[in-house]
Amino acid sequence: MKDVPTIPPGDEEWILLLKLLQQQCCKPPIKVPLSSGQLSDYYINCKPVILTSKGHRLVSVVVMGMQSMFTSFDMVAGVVLGGAAMASAVAATTSLDAVYIREAPKDHGMGSDIEGPGVWNRRVLILEDVVTTGQSVMKAVQTLRRFDAKIVGVLALVDRLQGGTQLLEAEGIRFRSVFTRHDFMQ
Repeated sequence: MKDVPTIPPGDEEWILLLKLLQQQCCKPPIKVPLSSGQLSDYYINCKPVILTSKGHRLVSVVVMGMQSMFTSFDMVAGVVLGGAAMASAVAATTSLDAVYIREAPKDHGMGSDIEGPGVWNRRVLILEDVVTTGQSVMKAVQTLRRFDAKIVGVLALVDRLQGGTQLLEAEGIRFRSVFTRHDFMQ
């Protein structure tokens, strides 16, 4: 049975975001390698929607609409690349600061693995576009914790339901997604 999306009835922004993602971000059944190393028979790439002006606004509205699911936060952190676009969207439309978490430290300059203002003792909500196994997000959590950020949770646009929730919750990290893979599979 298909899961019911977590969209509040009548919330036009959530419904529009889902429709845009369904129309523009899903590829028909094909075998595609994921960053986790797994092969998938479908592909979801949220960036073609997130990186539009309309997508930025919708992502920010939806993320902030879900803020009550987490303890108070004063910063968002985006996992590069899709989560970084989400963090920029939120920062551009609210008073929250944003940082980007690199997959690995730069090999030049100061060797930064976090770009943006300082995170020390800040309450941070991590944003990611698509979560599969949760490994990329866990690396971001570990990076932020090294700099003494207080992680309040992780919010993804899409949970592929392939172990990410279990990994994050086993580590004591609150995880929520706006949509799941069931919202995209026909």
